[in-house]
Amino acid sequence: MALIESLALKEIPGRLASFLRYSMPKDVADKNTAVELTISQRELAKILGATPEALSRALRKMVNDGILATAGRVITILDCKALEHLAEGE
Repeated sequence: MALIESLALKEIPGRLASFLRYSMPKDVADKNTAVELTISQRELAKILGATPEALSRALRKMVNDGILATAGRVITILDCKALEHLAEGE
């Protein structure tokens, strides 16, 4: 249900933030949490209802804003609070 709501009501960065938040281990502290994608960026774009190019732009913007760092399929969340704000649509 949350995924449907996310697809319908959020922009791509918010959808990506929600996906990453959902993918984070539940027992982590709030600093530098790594999420390893088990799917390709193309598949992730399909899940989020975006084009691969739009997803790439959203990722790059989040990296430039200091929210994430990427290395291949590993996405490190550097700023959990900013990710939360994006996921909530703020």
